[in-house]
Amino acid sequence: MRKLIFSKKFLAAVGIVLAVGGCFFVKGRMNTKAADDSIFVQNMSVQYKQCEGTSKEILEEDIDENISEEIMALEEKGHAYEIGEALSAKDSEFIPVIKQINNETAYEAIGGITVKNKNYVVKVKSAQKITEEDVENALEAVKGQLN
Repeated sequence: MRKLIFSKKFLAAVGIVLAVGGCFFVKGRMNTKAADDSIFVQNMSVQYKQCEGTSKEILEEDIDENISEEIMALEEKGHAYEIGEALSAKDSEFIPVIKQINNETAYEAIGGITVKNKNYVVKVKSAQKITEEDVENALEAVKGQLN
């Protein structure tokens, strides 16, 4: 039987390659976030994701976290953005984010809703400017999906 002998340099190089590859694999996995569900309402994409907690404070924290993640992603990619005035819809407020990506404007509004004592973060995306009526229509559609 033949015995394999590896040099320390070879083992160190393999270790570094595996460590770097593992970091990219884990980073890619951690950044992959899918919404619980997605629907289309009047030419808008509406995504909603259930929050961990049931209190209003947790919902507000989750909304703030989603807005922060969106802004950080835009800044990392060097895209221009603007945060608009809050859009009111029944029991919720949505924060609009206007993005400039590849010389095109995209609109997104992020807010929350409570249905059956469960909180959901809701993202409304559109190629057109999002209005309070659009947000209300999106919320009604989400409620319809959850009931």
